[in-house]
This record gives sequence, C-alpha cells and structure tokens, in this order.
Amino acid sequence: PSRDEMYVLGFIAGKGTVSLAVDGQSIFLRAYLKFNKNRIWDVRGDNIRRRGEPGPEIIEYALPDVLKLTSLFQSVFQLPVVPERLDIDDQGTFRKKEIVWTIGPLNSKSGIISRLFPARPVNQDILKYPPKYLMDINMPKELAKAFLQGISDATAVIPGQESAAFGSTGRPRIQLEPDNERWYWLVPMCFLFQRVMKIRVRSIRCRLQ
Repeated sequence: PSRDEMYVLGFIAGKGTVSLAVDGQSIFLRAYLKFNKNRIWDVRGDNIRRRGEPGPEIIEYALPDVLKLTSLFQSVFQLPVVPERLDIDDQGTFRKKEIVWTIGPLNSKSGIISRLFPARPVNQDILKYPPKYLMDINMPKELAKAFLQGISDATAVIPGQESAAFGSTGRPRIQLEPDNERWYWLVPMCFLFQRVMKIRVRSIRCRLQ
C-alpha cells in the first residue's frame, strides 16, 4: 500500500465500521471522526474552571481537516464521498458530534481492497483482524508513520482541563482509544510504535463493555 492508503487504513481501523451491500458481495466502509464537545472551550458540567464565551463550534474549527479527509478518501478509493454531520448526544456533558464518511460499494476485485486486505474475504468482518503486513519489522518508516497517524487522528484523546472533573489538570499524555472491537489491532499498533518508530507505549488498558 501507498502512504495515503496506509493512513486511510489506520483512520478507518480506529473507529470505522463495515456493512454488506444489497448484493451481498460488496461492502460499504464508514469512517468516523468524533468530537466529545460541541464548542472549542466547552467543559464538563462538573468542572469548576470556566471561560467566558464557549467559542465557535468545534466542527467549524475542524472544517479544513474534514475537507482534506474527504479529498483523500475520494483519491484513494476513486469514489465520490460526502461527509455527513451527526449529533449523537445533544443532551450529554459535551454534546458529542460526529462526522461520518460512507465509502462504497467496494468488492473483492477492487484494487484498494486487495492491497489493504490481501487474501481476505470481503465481508462485514474485514476490519476485525489487522493485515499481517503490519507486523513486518522491515516496513518503511514512512508507511508505519502514515498508519499510526491515521489511527491516532481517529482515536486520540489529549486530556486537559476541559475534560477533567472539578477543574483538575489533565495528565501530559496522548491517549489512543480505538473501539473495543479493534482490540486485535493493539498488537501491531504497539509493534509499530516501539519497533519501527522507536516510541514507547506507556500502558495498555482494555475496558470491555
């Protein structure tokens, strides 16, 4: 896979989903970008540290990146892709938002699918297990970086005052939170961070629901 394809693989693997098309032979991929707050300076309801105005909507702030991702998906998959905005929790602490891209239909003869998932049946379980080439110690560093950048962009949480309870500060770390269904992907993630990129993984915590 190319660098762009590796980035897209990581981004979709982080929180993406797969569904079968009506013909039963093709799939639709859905990539998600999730925001845990509505506006730039929103804080949790129990946070005593407040600012004045909450600022612009975070989706408006992220619009240039949303457009770049849309263009990238269209280029990699050679299909028209339109982002859709969803309000998934309008009453919660942070009034969570999502941007979702639906990509497809894609079948087993699609060049991009055969490159990303070689020798893999094309069905709704295609994202369950990571492709074996992610465990290649000789993977070029730029490809490893592209994959990790994609999955980090889709799943990273950077703790701060706005996401802490009672005004406490966030810990100085970057926390990656792939969906629970992606726990098989943690092995190649750690492998690429530590063996290829030489970046230490401090801890792994799994929460089963």
